Amino acid sequence: MHIFQLIKFMKLYASSIDTDGVLNISGFPLIGPLGIYLNPHKFFKKWSSKSSDGWFRFKMQKHLVHVVAGEESRKIFFGTRDFSMQSGYGLGLGIWGDNFVPASVNHLKPLARIDLIDELLPLIIPDLERRLDWGVKGKVNAVHILRELPMAMGVKLSLGDSIGGNHADIDSIIHNIYRLTNTFRPTAKIMPWFPRLSSIHRIWAGYGLYRIITAARTKRITQAGTHFEVLQNLVDDKASVGDCVNAIVASIVAIGHNFSNLIVWLYIHLDQDPVWKSKVLSEVHSFIQDHGIARSSNIGEQLCKITATDWLGSLRSIDLCLEEAARLHGVVALARRNIGGPVGIGDSIIDTGDYVFVSLDDVHFNKHTYPEPSDFDPKRMEGSSTANFLGFGKGLHPCPGQKLAKIISKIVATLIFYKYEVKMVDKRGKRLHKLPVETKLLHTVALPKDKLFFSFQKRPTP
Repeated sequence: MHIFQLIKFMKLYASSIDTDGVLNISGFPLIGPLGIYLNPHKFFKKWSSKSSDGWFRFKMQKHLVHVVAGEESRKIFFGTRDFSMQSGYGLGLGIWGDNFVPASVNHLKPLARIDLIDELLPLIIPDLERRLDWGVKGKVNAVHILRELPMAMGVKLSLGDSIGGNHADIDSIIHNIYRLTNTFRPTAKIMPWFPRLSSIHRIWAGYGLYRIITAARTKRITQAGTHFEVLQNLVDDKASVGDCVNAIVASIVAIGHNFSNLIVWLYIHLDQDPVWKSKVLSEVHSFIQDHGIARSSNIGEQLCKITATDWLGSLRSIDLCLEEAARLHGVVALARRNIGGPVGIGDSIIDTGDYVFVSLDDVHFNKHTYPEPSDFDPKRMEGSSTANFLGFGKGLHPCPGQKLAKIISKIVATLIFYKYEVKMVDKRGKRLHKLPVETKLLHTVALPKDKLFFSFQKRPTP
């Protein structure tokens, strides 16, 4: 008998209607439906379509997960204080404990303060320029470069000059963050005692991060002067070594992980859409002229003089393209966990400890809100449909780093397009004729499966 027929026969992957009218998906004992682990995007699409209103529920390990749909449900999802974002993502990312981001979220507030970002830009931009020193002509790994740049900014914003110009330590942190986030899968909580390679990677990455961050913390405690980044916030609050390491890792992941993957898709779409690429290039050129930047080898030094407010208020086409890329390539679901008393959504009750997921496809691929939803059309982000855009959160839980993400994307675009003429190519050096293959992940922006490169030519300097 075929394995899937056997599963159906054993009633391990069946569905039923609960007393409140919601579709209930059964699965394997202690695990739940296999689809949520193997292909969460396909799992959500299948059961959302089978449900009359897009609602369904299932057990993931021992936890009950409610998938809700509709505007009223989303208002409760984003507006209920006891729906914890910090606890919500632990299950789907396979992270131990209830809190992915430490309870002391206030320590991450420097990431959202424009005045503090201003103070840190002179630390950040020169390192970005160094990483973009590709030479005169050739081919570089586009995915590696585009992921590395936001991550490097995240390290500097979190640790400031306590890590200084130690490029080896910065690169080591980035490498270990990659190793750590590659283990962010719900399967990590299945048979946790079973030895697996991802567990070893997680332990080894954790040790590497602990070693460097604790050294930076010790240095900061003895440093004189005024500092503004996340590390200083932690030192001022006398946070423990463990809380300090957790918060720093969380801040780097918050800045660099999903956003660094998203920026890859941004450049893929710009390469595929000459009209919008031309708009971005034109705005970058005007922006450079308006700020009196001369074409020379020290572009980074000149860009440091531009304020975060100026970055944020300029280059609008990059904002639109970034938001549209987030709509098309966002995560499968946003997550919350009810850490308070029972909450009613429609006819359903979300009990204490239950998880609530909101499918982004239900919003971002709604044909009434976004006609031709699979098309890349940044212009739509200027219209009324932006009220239904959830790429940077909403309500009580907006993404604290959304302004920072936009500033980073503009600095990176300015440096790349100022210095080089770039085209996206495959491993054979041939131009892309269609979007690369993507398999969306539950709470993580997925990377394209294909290897992609920048074919570049350095622009001449007078």
